[in-house]
Amino acid sequence: MREFYWIVEYLATFVELYMCCYFCGTFIKRGRIDEIKKKIFICTLITSGVVYSMNHIKLFSVITTFVVLLISILIQFICYRKKYIMSVGLVFVYTMILSAIDMMSVYFAANLFKKSTSYILYEQNYIRGICILLSKSILIILIMTLNKVVAQNSFIPARYMMLMGVCSAFLLISNLVLIQSEVNKSSEEISNFTMFFFIASLGIELTVFSLVYKIAEGYEQKKNNLMIELSNQMLTKSLQDTERTFELWRQSIHDYKNNILALSHFADEGNLEDIKVFLKQQREMMVNELYYIKTGNAVIDTIINTKRNIAKKDNIIFLTDINIPSDNVVSDIDIATILGNLLDNAIEASRHEKKPKINVKVTTKKNFLFINIKNRCTKDLDIENLGTSKSDSNFHGIGINSVKNTVKKYNGQIGFYKEEDYFVCQILLLNKDKKKVS
Repeated sequence: MREFYWIVEYLATFVELYMCCYFCGTFIKRGRIDEIKKKIFICTLITSGVVYSMNHIKLFSVITTFVVLLISILIQFICYRKKYIMSVGLVFVYTMILSAIDMMSVYFAANLFKKSTSYILYEQNYIRGICILLSKSILIILIMTLNKVVAQNSFIPARYMMLMGVCSAFLLISNLVLIQSEVNKSSEEISNFTMFFFIASLGIELTVFSLVYKIAEGYEQKKNNLMIELSNQMLTKSLQDTERTFELWRQSIHDYKNNILALSHFADEGNLEDIKVFLKQQREMMVNELYYIKTGNAVIDTIINTKRNIAKKDNIIFLTDINIPSDNVVSDIDIATILGNLLDNAIEASRHEKKPKINVKVTTKKNFLFINIKNRCTKDLDIENLGTSKSDSNFHGIGINSVKNTVKKYNGQIGFYKEEDYFVCQILLLNKDKKKVS
């Protein structure tokens, strides 16, 4: 029979540690832990054995509780890397909830079977088995419910979760102190107060949890509103760019009509020499200025030509040297994101220069796609703290961050520097093994 009780203890420990990972994954991974379920299972299986060995020394002790706490934190570090602060806070919250549920189950069983709490805590018996079954059932139902409520709705920032962790640690220590006091000085008065305190602790914890969740919902709503506002700004800007492009197109049609009228006039007068001179001038103009830049990539052609037309209207010299390789693995949308945002900034900066000029170069260097965009800039700049003087600084900040995130996506590098009278942005994007780019 004793072996059966130890198996129950091991399974209870396994459930506790596994549900701790599930609880943390609800917030860190938004409940999507399928890809690391195997890792969680192996870590929990091994660490449950460690706790099982410690229970052989003493079934319940404060030291064992804190060791289990440290083991739980270690498991989260292994499973949810780079989320250390949030993991610690979540483990404290979970441990507080677990301890409150366990002790409420113990006091419920003690009152029901007329036994002392120390008997249930320190002895292996069927009442302890009933407590384990009851508490773990409540734990699983509570954690699964929290997962359904929270996972798909709000993201709780790490600082809020750490605040909850501190609150939970205080309540947890208070619970352990009360347990020891009740065990050492067993009395009905202390028992009633301890029972009430455990219920109150769980209530306080869930209330604080609810408040933090509401704050997180407001935080996420504010963030969504900001993104909608920025999206509207980008749409407005895109419409303005399109309107400028059509305006330039209409101007080109107007110039074309004037050229036809001039040629017709010369032809009517039989002035062949003037016709030759006029055609020569037009040919030289076409040699010196391409009316449409063609790279072979429709998306990039659209971006480059739209920005070039805008630059032309502002009398900005716009030079290009673009060669997109046929085996390019960097997506068209990602290249468009980089070129679009950087060219917007380059055009804006060029409007304040006396002799504005923009040079765009895209080529390949070994396994990298090389992007170099430079614009004339005669004023002094603090390269380490680049900003914008425009009123829509948030919009431009989002644009630069979008470029940096895209570069990071391809394990690339981005750099800004001054080169004589030019401001230069240079980017290297890893251009191989498409499976590694996500």
